[in-house]
Amino acid sequence: MLDYRAILAAAFDVLPPFLGAMVVATIVAVVVSTADSYLLAPSTSIVRDIYQRWMRPRAANRELIFASYFATLSLVVVGFTMGVSTPSAAAVPMMTHFCLRGSSVAHQFFNLSIDVT
Repeated sequence: MLDYRAILAAAFDVLPPFLGAMVVATIVAVVVSTADSYLLAPSTSIVRDIYQRWMRPRAANRELIFASYFATLSLVVVGFTMGVSTPSAAAVPMMTHFCLRGSSVAHQFFNLSIDVT
C-alpha cells in the first residue's frame, strides 16, 4: 500500500516549492475528483429514478436541479456522519462501496429505467 506521508514529505522537503505545490495540488485534485464521482452518481440515481419517476414525473429542470442539490448535500451529511461515528477508517470506504454497488445494481433488479425520449 502506498504511504502518502512519504509523498507529502518529498513534496515539502525535497522538491522545489513550485513542484511541491504541484504534487500537493495533484493529490487534492484526485481526491476531489473521486469524491465528486462518489456523490454525483448516487444523487443522480436518486433524483432520476426515484424523485422524477415516482414523486414528480412532470418536474421542471429547475426543480430537478434543486432536488439534485438536496440529494448531494444529504449524501455529504450521511457520509460525514458515517466518517465521524465509525471507529475504523477502513469501514467508511467499505460501506460506501457497498452502498454505491447497491445503487448501481438496484435499477436492474427493480427495472428502474429512465426514459430519455
